[in-house]
Amino acid sequence: TRDEVEKVLDTVRRQGYASTVDTRPDGTAALRINAISAPVFDVNARVAFTLTAMHPASDTSTEQVQSMSAQLKAHAARLSQHLGYT
Repeated sequence: TRDEVEKVLDTVRRQGYASTVDTRPDGTAALRINAISAPVFDVNARVAFTLTAMHPASDTSTEQVQSMSAQLKAHAARLSQHLGYT
């Protein structure tokens, strides 16, 4: 529903990134690949593109995901600055 989408978007805005675990509709793991994405903004504060890191779920701890998320957000912020976003 629209409310569910808005809730997810609010979380992404608050965190500064989105992440997902690759699952099948029945909830079982598919390829066991997780992804983290962070937005890069242009001078008009619109999303110009995203940076995405994909990693094997089985080889990644929660701490590593948090570290990767922080690094990805930092890189996205630097690219945003280069595009004129303040």
